[in-house]
Amino acid sequence: MIHVHPHPHYQEALENNIIKSKPIQIKCQPRSKYRPRTPNESKVSAHYLRCKDGAELDYPAIYIPQIWANQLKINIIEVALADSAKQPHPYTIDNKTSNKSFNDQVLIFKMTQPNILYFRLTKEDFITGYKTFMIEFIKSKEDDFITKKLIRSRQLDQSMLRFTRIYQDEYGNCQRDDNSEEYSCIMTENYGNVAVEHMGPRYGPIV
Repeated sequence: MIHVHPHPHYQEALENNIIKSKPIQIKCQPRSKYRPRTPNESKVSAHYLRCKDGAELDYPAIYIPQIWANQLKINIIEVALADSAKQPHPYTIDNKTSNKSFNDQVLIFKMTQPNILYFRLTKEDFITGYKTFMIEFIKSKEDDFITKKLIRSRQLDQSMLRFTRIYQDEYGNCQRDDNSEEYSCIMTENYGNVAVEHMGPRYGPIV
């Protein structure tokens, strides 16, 4: 499990790494309109958020600074679903290949928060200079918590993706680079044929 907690004995080292960092740059934004999937639809097949038609890439992507690889061995991008006020969104994001724990072999993992995914940066990401994210958006059913009133008051039909870098320091502890935090454009629910790609029951690539 990832534990993010600065320690006073290496605070100076953290500051040297973090103060020089900048907000993440988004290479390809997700579409501004999307069709969310229900939990039942997600069980049958995966549908991933896509970029707008004509974009350079199919899926949302961020630039990866080479300096991250030079500074530290393990770099992770936390992708969180937020509402339009930048507060945690109660809906779920997922990836069918994600693991429930973090180790050296895991590339995508998820902890206890349903609205957060973690993507480990690879050597290939640093070579290309960017990272793409295959993210499934799952809309929760209305219940005692997610009520019509809550949906209206918090405008839950609107959401954003928040990207934050997390890295493992020289002591083996995971640290959050808060200066790297950046939000995507606002995505709004739309039930036309937009913003997701259907991946078959095997969750493999389309051929």
